[in-house]
Amino acid sequence: MPKLNPREMLPKSYGMVVKASPFIWSEGTCLRFYKIAEDRRLFLSTASGVLTLADVLAHQDQILAEPDFNPQFSQLMDFTHVTKIDLSAEDICRLAERDIFHPTSSRAILVTNDLGEGLARLFAILREHAAEKRIRIFRNLDEALKWVFIMNVGK
Repeated sequence: MPKLNPREMLPKSYGMVVKASPFIWSEGTCLRFYKIAEDRRLFLSTASGVLTLADVLAHQDQILAEPDFNPQFSQLMDFTHVTKIDLSAEDICRLAERDIFHPTSSRAILVTNDLGEGLARLFAILREHAAEKRIRIFRNLDEALKWVFIMNVGK
């Protein structure tokens, strides 16, 4: 298998991005946005500030309404700039009920702390029951990108 450099695979300054959402501030203090790198078959979701159920549901709705969204793309969810997670286990269960991506899509969740990792693991377990088996949790961007791009080889 060829050695992959994740930073080289990510479009420089997202220059190859086909579509990017506007920055959206929710009622509280969460900023969220997404970018679609079509040539990488990648949907990048980013959040910062205080993350709530309403923020994530709104983001899911935004994804589903996006005309350039392809559910077979991979997703990198970057929560490294989230300062507070205001989500319960019950909220995660609600989020995991929705089918957004195809079961064969690779989804990397990037977190910085144990709470984020625990909630991400709960989400992955719940989605696995819906036949979505390619969700991994990371604390390192390079490792997350490398995994996503390796999983995309041949797609």
